[in-house]
Amino acid sequence: MEQNHRYTTTNHEVLDFAVDNSERIKLVCGEKSIYKKILSHSLAGGLYFLFSEINAKDALYFMRRVTDGLELTKNSPIGVLRAKLLDDAMAKKKMSKGDKLAIIIKAWNFFRKNEPITQLRFVKENENFPKPI
Repeated sequence: MEQNHRYTTTNHEVLDFAVDNSERIKLVCGEKSIYKKILSHSLAGGLYFLFSEINAKDALYFMRRVTDGLELTKNSPIGVLRAKLLDDAMAKKKMSKGDKLAIIIKAWNFFRKNEPITQLRFVKENENFPKPI
């Protein structure tokens, strides 16, 4: 993702955002957050906000299933993603943040298209960074 300009957020804008999105913030950062050790709160929160702008119901389902693993079929994009994220959490050499973000977006896109998958990877030399649909 490329940034062409700098923007400074005011305290007033942050407060307005927090008030307008209080339920989303509680979901992501609350004491009983659905996001555990698979994703950092900041990554999970950012993805949830991004995906919920596309489809709030799908975003909630996707993020909950990534973290709890319930109701997943054999070739579910969420299940394949979850396994990859769990492997990464246990690995000594971690995935880069960019690669992790790319595979999560790819899994989201497969989920939205209702396409089963057996593997999930991102090869930045051969692929453009995915855009969520």
